[in-house]
Amino acid sequence: MGLVGRDWEDHRGCRSQLTLAALISIVLLADVADEDGCTFAPAINPDTERLLGAATNLPPTFAARQRHFEEAKERRLRELRAELVRAVIRLDRVI
Repeated sequence: MGLVGRDWEDHRGCRSQLTLAALISIVLLADVADEDGCTFAPAINPDTERLLGAATNLPPTFAARQRHFEEAKERRLRELRAELVRAVIRLDRVI
């Protein structure tokens, strides 16, 4: 007799987990092998260096990174609002 109902679902889930684990192992082994023989050295422009520098200062957890970027967004919005107010004041003086 074959697998039916819940037994079949459990079998499929286990099989897919094993397949996923095998694929991850293959990819990781391939990555390690590639690192040894890799001769690729990309040219890094100043913008990329700036982005990489900013990325190294990021908080380690997802929630902390969300807070970090939300605070950066709010800070930038405050700066833009202040710049807009200054521009309106200058324009008002001219008129």
